[in-house]
Amino acid sequence: MNKPEKLIRFQKKPSIRLECKIDLDQLFEGEKERGRFEHKWNEFLSYNPYNSKVSSKNKNHLSYNSEQLIPRKKDKRPLILLVFGNPAGHSVAAGMFFAFKDDRNPISASFPNAYLGFPPY
Repeated sequence: MNKPEKLIRFQKKPSIRLECKIDLDQLFEGEKERGRFEHKWNEFLSYNPYNSKVSSKNKNHLSYNSEQLIPRKKDKRPLILLVFGNPAGHSVAAGMFFAFKDDRNPISASFPNAYLGFPPY
């Protein structure tokens, strides 16, 4: 008896990268839902130039890259959980959390310039 494939699989890659793979046959209940997905796939890829850099579709599988920080070394310090939210495509493509698309100053880009008193760039 063959064991059914898991709906989603994760594979740790070098650095902070994580490759995720979703079985589309298991994800969609019927042909109508799958057809809507297939119809919108190219629109999704063209919506953001980084979508095609971090995600791909091969027949019945949707693959995408993500990021995770899980320390390998354990010691007596208390554990903490930091939740960053969904990583942006350009950050995943760069292999770096909170990467910027251009050469902006991270502080001035993250907060209103007027609030912190930074000159406009």
